[in-house]
Amino acid sequence: MRKPGLISFIFGVSTIFLIEFVRIFDSGPLAEFRRNNDGDIVDPLGISSIFLIGIGIYLLFFNQTIQLAWWRWAWWFIVWIAFLVLISGGGTGGFTIGGPTYMATLWFTILSLATFVF
Repeated sequence: MRKPGLISFIFGVSTIFLIEFVRIFDSGPLAEFRRNNDGDIVDPLGISSIFLIGIGIYLLFFNQTIQLAWWRWAWWFIVWIAFLVLISGGGTGGFTIGGPTYMATLWFTILSLATFVF
C-alpha cells in the first residue's frame, strides 16, 4: 500500500519528534551534530517537516491514484529543494540568498502552493 500522503505525514512527524527528542535530552552524537549544524541543517529540516505534515494531511483527502501522480513530479521538486538548501550555506562560498532556513521556507511554500493547485 503506497500512499504518499501518509508517508509524507509520518516522515514529517517522525522527523520533528527526532529533532525535539534530541533537543530535550541534549546528549550524545546527535546532540553534538545539532549544536554544530543547527542553523544550516536542523532548522531547515524542521521547517520542511512542518510543510510535509501539512502536504500529507492535504493529500490524504484524495485517492491513491492522485497521490501517486503528485509523487511523480513532487519527488523531483523535493530533490531540487534539498540541493538548493544544501548549497545555500551561510559560509563564504555557495548560494547566500537568505541562508538555508529562508530557502527551505521559500521552496516548501512553493511546493505547498503547487500541491494545492495540482
